[in-house]
Amino acid sequence: MRAFTAARQIMSASVQMLQRLSSIEYHQIESDKHIAETNLRIDEVFRRLDQGAKTKQGLFFEGQIYDAYVFVSDLIKSAQTRIVLVDNYIDESVLTLLDKRDDGVKATLYQTYYAPIVT
Repeated sequence: MRAFTAARQIMSASVQMLQRLSSIEYHQIESDKHIAETNLRIDEVFRRLDQGAKTKQGLFFEGQIYDAYVFVSDLIKSAQTRIVLVDNYIDESVLTLLDKRDDGVKATLYQTYYAPIVT
């Protein structure tokens, strides 16, 4: 009888463990699908940027302020329908750059804030 009771407890614990493992596996699969979809969207954005942007280089090093300014200015001027800007430091210079867009081009600005961690 003790062996039967012990076997039943082990089976009961195994069922619970298998259910938890199944749940974790399901969430992992869903997470992988979400990551794959996000990667496809990011690839699409980069593909479209590569087609439309006329870049001479992809990086701007310290001291290349004018090159970066010209690149952003040309990018804004080439916009046809809308501009979405996500920036932590939106100031007057960004608004001045956005004045260079065509009349029918809408601009949406998102400013993100990150609270500093105080220890």
